[in-house]
Amino acid sequence: MSGGTASPEALVAVVQDGRVALAVGDDGVPRLPALPGWDGRAWRYGAAVADAEAAGRALPPALTAPLTHLAPLDFGGDDRPPVALAEPRGSAVAAEAWWEPGEPFPAGLSEPAARALVAALAGEGEGPAWPPFARPGATALLAAVATEEPDLRGRFPADGGDGMEQVQGWALSSVWRDADVVLKLTHPAWPGEPAVTRLLAELAPGVVPAVVAAGSARTSAGERVPYLAQRRVVDPPEPEDGDGEARRERVLRALEALAELQRASARRLDDLTAAGAAPRGPEATADRLEGLWAHVRPRLDPERAALLPELDARVRAVLRELASAPPVLVHGDLHLGNVLADEAGRPQLIDWTDAAVAWPGVDAYLLLHEVPADGHVRDRLTAAYVGALGPEHEAGVRLGLEVAPVYRALSYLAIGAFLPRTLAAAFGGTVARFVERQLEASGL
Repeated sequence: MSGGTASPEALVAVVQDGRVALAVGDDGVPRLPALPGWDGRAWRYGAAVADAEAAGRALPPALTAPLTHLAPLDFGGDDRPPVALAEPRGSAVAAEAWWEPGEPFPAGLSEPAARALVAALAGEGEGPAWPPFARPGATALLAAVATEEPDLRGRFPADGGDGMEQVQGWALSSVWRDADVVLKLTHPAWPGEPAVTRLLAELAPGVVPAVVAAGSARTSAGERVPYLAQRRVVDPPEPEDGDGEARRERVLRALEALAELQRASARRLDDLTAAGAAPRGPEATADRLEGLWAHVRPRLDPERAALLPELDARVRAVLRELASAPPVLVHGDLHLGNVLADEAGRPQLIDWTDAAVAWPGVDAYLLLHEVPADGHVRDRLTAAYVGALGPEHEAGVRLGLEVAPVYRALSYLAIGAFLPRTLAAAFGGTVARFVERQLEASGL
């Protein structure tokens, strides 16, 4: 890493037969093994292992077997490292020592991470439970899904051979892929994503990758886990890659693809709602404002908290105007990381977990903030989006941009309600930050 900052060393809780593998340091104290240069994110695990081996670093025995990274237990912070849960992909792991629930926690494990480890092993804890794909046993669940679906059969060998690799894992979803297919398991709180995505792929096949399998898996405990498999498309560039002009071009093309999809789905909004897209129009948003203010008031400084009544009045006034604008399908989290490309470079919109029927300014707000804060550039991009979507949506876009931050705040408030407590705190801060953005957008 640049700037003289030390590389992170995320701790890995490798679970096998209900026990957690430990490494014994030079001081003779057993601890969770650490992986040099890893930040705890699933898609960076393999690269971190390869980099450590190339540098001649001796990895702890528990990290030398092929592992399945499931989910972060603790995102970490200034005073503690990230901690991730993993299990063997096929072959058994070796360990210098083992920890079992009920024993004193390993040295160096923070209290939040220790609490999360116990909760994940038990599948429960204070607040929402850890979903099945973020607990030990998830590897077998994924293999069962791949075996049952004809288009996935043989893609996820349970014996540790070549197959799908995990590229995302946390308490809301788990994503795997091979050269042709991407498989996503999502939180039971959002069961509509497979059906919504399948319908969108039919309505706008040019901008939503084809769905090859969709349904829900049942665990041995009777839990239902929604899943979706789509044709794999090209990964996007890293956010820092390319100059400002290249990013503006990506945003423009994403807005045009979004407009194409919103036009194609305009007459099927009732079908999309029936499939699972949430009704989040102006009236539904207004109904949730009181709860949002109550949540963020203690998280704001007193001066900003005192502005919430005036903010409420201004937001409600815009929502009343917005109610007469035509609704559209909204992605809800359309940053450039969710805009991939097909072989010809055409934008492909993925990750429809937060799909809703609302107003068009929601997604435009997120994409416009992917470019530098240049008002003229954003105005030109907004005009291009309105031109692609249709003049009847101009008021919806411009009014919708004014209250998009509060829409985002409500989205994160809902997400936080389903996260295990050790991870939810990070989302509480995000909710407050979007309310602060809404204060600025409302001139307060």
